[in-house]
Amino acid sequence: MKFTREFSLTAKNGQIRYSTGPIVPFPVRVKSLKVVVDDQSKIEGKQFQVLYNGTEILSGASRPGEEMELDEPFRISIGKQIFSVVAKPFEDGTSINGHVEIRYSIF
Repeated sequence: MKFTREFSLTAKNGQIRYSTGPIVPFPVRVKSLKVVVDDQSKIEGKQFQVLYNGTEILSGASRPGEEMELDEPFRISIGKQIFSVVAKPFEDGTSINGHVEIRYSIF
């Protein structure tokens, strides 16, 4: 199964931060998580971080439009879960589009 969210943000303080909080009705196993941040800025080599309930699960560097993908599967508990994506550097006021795709299976 798949959970997808698109976002359009404006950079503040040199970064973007996107959070989504799905309510999970049953325990699931996340098989893959992809993040794509696409911007037209001249700054290459974006640093990114993906958090699950405040804990880092993925980080690194990429170029605009590249997919960033989780290597190791992990389990998600029942209830409201918060996924956040932080990416930088961006010039303040820059518009950024992107999406998060989470592929999962039921335990």
